[in-house]
Amino acid sequence: MADMVRYLRARGVIAEKQGSWTVVESLPDIQGDLPESVRSMIRRKIDSLSDADRRLLMAASVQGLEFDSSVVAKVAGLDAVEVEERLDALDRVHAFVRLVGERELPDATLTLRCTFVHSLYQNALYSIDEPAAIKDDDIPF
Repeated sequence: MADMVRYLRARGVIAEKQGSWTVVESLPDIQGDLPESVRSMIRRKIDSLSDADRRLLMAASVQGLEFDSSVVAKVAGLDAVEVEERLDALDRVHAFVRLVGERELPDATLTLRCTFVHSLYQNALYSIDEPAAIKDDDIPF
């Protein structure tokens, strides 16, 4: 975290004003320019997941920063209830995602709307190159 704050300060995104730190510029596209310590921390956190949870989050990452449990279940070929239980654990235990709310899709399917806690996780999971990786075309809408 300290490396990330130093990085943001050096890039002029945050600055000290009147005794407190504030965001003074928009956050640049930093994915490829992150300090190695931050990239390493993200890799270690992703590597700590089971293969099944990593694949589940990779499927979710294709839909975007926010995603629907029923869409992830369909794309991953899993039971929707199992996906929701695993997403709950990924929230409580690993803090990768959090529940945004419940919604109804156009086909009347009820789904949990979730979000990655940080776009860095979503981007890192999306960029994992596996033979069975899911692509944008696999999303059913």
